[in-house]
Amino acid sequence: SLRKIIDGSIEAGDRGVLACSALKQRYRDTLTRPGVRFVYLRGDLASIRARMEGRQHFMPVKLLESQFSALEEPADAIVVDVALSIEAQVDYIASALTRAHGPT
Repeated sequence: SLRKIIDGSIEAGDRGVLACSALKQRYRDTLTRPGVRFVYLRGDLASIRARMEGRQHFMPVKLLESQFSALEEPADAIVVDVALSIEAQVDYIASALTRAHGPT
């Protein structure tokens, strides 16, 4: 389903952001297309657990360790530290995309 969304956006000449876990490289390989970039929001288990416990979340906190166990960190992604403020994360991502592809 996500691949169809990406393909449709590319065909239409649209740009966008699609959020998903894509924990394994083979999942990311399925989504990879020319012009598609991955952003890896990196955080440690304790920090992510604390954030999840402090808010409503679609995934139960008890599943977090299994998600970390399944994670294959991407080698080709823009890596962003989740300890940064949201504004700093967005600025970092925008800067990395601009360096890679020119102004958007």
